[in-house]
This record gives sequence, C-alpha cells and structure tokens, in this order.
Amino acid sequence: MLVKRKLSPGCLIGRQYKVVRLLGQGAAGTVYEVERVDGGSRYALKVFTPSKGDLLLLKKKFLAEAKVLTKLDHPNIVKVHDSGIDEETRLPFFVMDKVVYKDGLPHTLDDVDTSDLDEDFIKMWFEDLAEALDYIHAMGVVHRDVKCTNVLIRPDKHAVLSDFGVSKIFSDSLAKELQITRTMPVFTSCGSQKTKFMMGTAGYMAPEVVRGEPATRNSDVYSLGVLIFRLLTGIWYEPGTGVVEMLKMYEYRWDKVLPWMLAENPKARPYKLRGLVRLLPPQMEGGK
Repeated sequence: MLVKRKLSPGCLIGRQYKVVRLLGQGAAGTVYEVERVDGGSRYALKVFTPSKGDLLLLKKKFLAEAKVLTKLDHPNIVKVHDSGIDEETRLPFFVMDKVVYKDGLPHTLDDVDTSDLDEDFIKMWFEDLAEALDYIHAMGVVHRDVKCTNVLIRPDKHAVLSDFGVSKIFSDSLAKELQITRTMPVFTSCGSQKTKFMMGTAGYMAPEVVRGEPATRNSDVYSLGVLIFRLLTGIWYEPGTGVVEMLKMYEYRWDKVLPWMLAENPKARPYKLRGLVRLLPPQMEGGK
C-alpha cells in the first residue's frame, strides 16, 4: 500500500536524496528540489503522489514515464538520471535535471504573458520543441500531452519539454527493451456503456484523438500548432476561424506553417517538424 504524504525539507528519499523544497505538483506526481547527500548536486525529484483515479494504472504509467525518460537524451527534453522506490514511504520516484528560471523557480510557457510577448521568442521555442518532438518521434515515442504547462523555460530562455506521464511507445523494439507493455485502449464504464478514456488535455488534442482514434506523431504536431497559435494570438485555436488571415499580421510567416500543422486530416500534417523552420523567414516589407 502506498503511503502518501507531503515530504518536508530534510527528508531523505531513496537514501541519497535530501528534500530541499517543493517545486510543483501535478495529477500523479509531486516535484521537489533535492540535494544528493554524497556530492551536493541539486536535482528535481518527482514522487508518485496521485490524488485520485486508478492507482495501479497511474503507478504503471509513472514507472513507464521514468523508463522512457532514461532513454532520451536531448537538450530540449528533461533528462532523468535515476529512479527507484523509496523504502520508507514505498513511493516510486525518479530524479531529473532541475530546470528553473533565473529567479530559482520553475516557469512554464503557461506563465508567459502573451499580451506583450516578443515574437522572436515564440520562433525560438517553436524551433526548440520541433527538434525535441522530431527526436522523440525518431526514438519511437509519442508525447500525447504537448501543452504550455509541460514546457519548462531554462535560464537562457530556451524551452524544455517535460512530463511524459501519458506518453505512448509505438516502437516495438523500444517497448521490448524497456519491458513496457505498449499502450492499450483504456475504457471507463458508465452503466451499460463503455467510454474510451482519452489521453491528453482538452483544447490541445488533435481532432482524431477527440474522436477516440489512437494518438500518433501527427497528433503531437497538431498540439504544438495549438500551443504556438495560443502564444501568438492569446486565444485558443478553433477550426474554421480564418486562421490564415489572422496569421498574416505577424512578423514571421506563420501563415505558411501553422495551417499545415493544424490540418483536420492527420495525414495532411507535416511528418517532420524541423524543416518547417525554413518556412519561417520574416515577412517582406509590406507583407504584413
């Protein structure tokens, strides 16, 4: 049985990580800043602390997230260094890079004020996340929850993709290597009917995922398109809103990129994202 409690500063997790302070809390995990007792290095440690839901399913996904992240090594993806189960609390945990901003606190793209945002930063974050997604897709992983709150900002203001808690492995070889069962559809019962449980966040999910179809690499592409559209405009993307005309007012040629990423048909979306950066030169004088 899991022992769930808030960890106080000074507590030891996994015998070698001393809790310094609380950094944040999500649906299935709490993140602390910790210090390694044998060297003094500081990390972020995520502990399994679900507030509700199917504990067994959530625990499996938490452990799967740790396994997936240990295989990923990219400057724009949070790096995991260690994982285990704490003997005292029986809580699974994993240790990752501490990504905090200049003020020492974690900041995500959701903390950015879109009303006064330099478009050059949006382009930089697009490039960062395009490279991160191309990398995980090549590794055989779909993130399934690309959104502003899952993108951390480094001190140099570059973006780091985090929270792979609902990620999906579509590579048989990677799944076998990590000994992870490939994701199967999850159903919740409602009377005599069964409803498919969708992985992701409303507003960011691709149309095919909303319809109950499996998430693919192209679904991540759509979610990134929604994220960038929101940073640019301050509003949620809705199909049929005249997105092309709206995007012509910006400095870069987003009107050449975002409509492609936000296509209704997933097969019409770009397969790789890095090449889209070449489609983003500044508008010609008078082209705004």
